[in-house]
Amino acid sequence: FCVQRHIDIETFKPEPYWTLDLAVLKRGRKLQTIWGAGRSFNKSKVEGLVTKCAEQGGKARVSDVVTKEKKQGRPTPLN
Repeated sequence: FCVQRHIDIETFKPEPYWTLDLAVLKRGRKLQTIWGAGRSFNKSKVEGLVTKCAEQGGKARVSDVVTKEKKQGRPTPLN
């Protein structure tokens, strides 16, 4: 187990992920929503949700795309 964990730590490679943030503006009030799943490693899934939101009667517009270089640390070793 410890050897496998060490190998996992040494070979760790960060993966890109996508989040979905939706703001609804109605009667001058803004409602910010947070996607319950938090993040997804499947870009097409997130794009599909954006398309679905746009098709459900309201208008949807992507107002901002933020790209960040974030590093996720290696998993902590077992002591």
